[in-house]
Amino acid sequence: MKRISVGFAVAAVVVTAALGVRGWPGRLACSRAGAAERPPAGTTVAAVMRAVPTAEIGPNRDPAKVLGVAAAGCETCHAPSASHWTTTRHYNSEKALFSDNAKKYAAVLKIPPDSLRTNSLCVRCHATTRLQNGRMQAISGVSCESCHGAAGGEEGWLNQHPVYGPNFTTREDETAEHRQMRIARIEAAGMVRPANIYEMARTCYQCHLVGSEELVAAGHRIDSSLFEVVSWLHGEVRHNYFVDPEKNAAAPTLWMQDTGGTPDQRKRLMYVAGVLADLEMSLRSRAAARSPAYIASISGRIAAINGAKLPALAAIGEVAPLQGDIRKGFARLFAPMPDDDKYYSALADKVAAAGRKFVESHDGSKLQAVDSLIPPVKQPAAGN
Repeated sequence: MKRISVGFAVAAVVVTAALGVRGWPGRLACSRAGAAERPPAGTTVAAVMRAVPTAEIGPNRDPAKVLGVAAAGCETCHAPSASHWTTTRHYNSEKALFSDNAKKYAAVLKIPPDSLRTNSLCVRCHATTRLQNGRMQAISGVSCESCHGAAGGEEGWLNQHPVYGPNFTTREDETAEHRQMRIARIEAAGMVRPANIYEMARTCYQCHLVGSEELVAAGHRIDSSLFEVVSWLHGEVRHNYFVDPEKNAAAPTLWMQDTGGTPDQRKRLMYVAGVLADLEMSLRSRAAARSPAYIASISGRIAAINGAKLPALAAIGEVAPLQGDIRKGFARLFAPMPDDDKYYSALADKVAAAGRKFVESHDGSKLQAVDSLIPPVKQPAAGN
């Protein structure tokens, strides 16, 4: 089956080139994805990056740009990963919308049963949603675009990410300048690449940390069974087949190839990035919190990270100042204040900046002290 998929991918290259389609393979797989025009001659990387929103290049989950695994043609180039996905809880996560717990939450939140799979709090994290006939609709469980960003649209990343240059240029022959330009464009389009370690970690916490006060008040856990990035990403969701489709590698294969990094180095980087992403997203939830019960829960989480996890990482330059920054506001952490939104959003921005600087400044080779902090691989327990 894998060989057939690879053969189809090769055929896709030939047909696409013959037709003069630039956005291979996404253009061939789904014309609705939109064109992947190359930048005009003379365009610089700086010019491309100026088009990136000044806030964050985070995951783009605009349901109007979601294609879905089938329509996007993910299997064309990622057949082993797509096949592996069907064995995971992410693949089946939509079934949670039909569970007794979902019915209980829906009753408390007064969500009509026919809205659970459309525009509800539940569907945002338990499914991949797409606009269909002007209405948001679940089309699958948690899938590629849930984690890597919505791929379609005229400037979407689907048609841009596999274009390595003109005239059948292969990935191995892509020039450094073109690669830099391509990566700038797909990240500007909302793609969360495995190489973007901090963005990957914070994407996980957008769902595995529940930011909805109403949902938590209805009985949902706030933290998805004590989710931790490294131990879970190396469990059933691991799908590192790109370089060798016969082997599920211990770390993203292109990342290892491009950086020379090892799985152990990747785990160290992911662990630190995960702690900071957890802290950032917890602070953002605290910024928006109004319910005393939710404030108590999320503040306890922030205090625990600051009291236990950050001290263990104090030798890392980007992490060291954060503990003091949070300690300064500890007296107000559990009490609602009028400027909570501004105060905790600013702290979250500082943590996010530290997280991104950390992954840019370290390769993991000198972070052996982190090894003892990384929990063992964990398979997800049945969730809410």
